[in-house]
Amino acid sequence: MTWAEIERKSGKYGSQCHTMPSERICEEARARLTTLRLDELPELYSMRCDQKGRLWGYRIGHVLHVLWWDPNHTVYPVEKSS
Repeated sequence: MTWAEIERKSGKYGSQCHTMPSERICEEARARLTTLRLDELPELYSMRCDQKGRLWGYRIGHVLHVLWWDPNHTVYPVEKSS
């Protein structure tokens, strides 16, 4: 898929692949960025892979540098609206 196709991918709750400000992720993930010396990244990229699972990384140009797999959507947990 091209980046345009990836970014157009959407579901019931909006875009399934998008950027997220680094300051909005969980404390444990922010600590991991510090360990990796990446704590100055202004945003990360989240790609939905299944119901809960997300692939997290940062994008430079056309390349996604993968940081971690988040199988339970805990890096940026959200509550479903009723």
